[in-house]
Amino acid sequence: MKRYYNPLQLNYRYKELRLQHSFTCAQIAELLNIDESEYISYENDKPYDMPLDKFIQLADLYNVTSGYLIGCTDNPYEP
Repeated sequence: MKRYYNPLQLNYRYKELRLQHSFTCAQIAELLNIDESEYISYENDKPYDMPLDKFIQLADLYNVTSGYLIGCTDNPYEP
């Protein structure tokens, strides 16, 4: 089912996927080549500040679509 972008989903999905894959914030930060505090800020209060290249890396890491990551769909694999 298609939905409009839900801005409340973004940081929730970052954390949800990280926990589902048993990663720590430090591990994700290392994989994205950023400081842990920077990643934590994306997950907690500044999800829109993540650079596009890091956002794409995150979607690829979790093998989900960008649409799922931003809350446009509840199907993580929908093209």
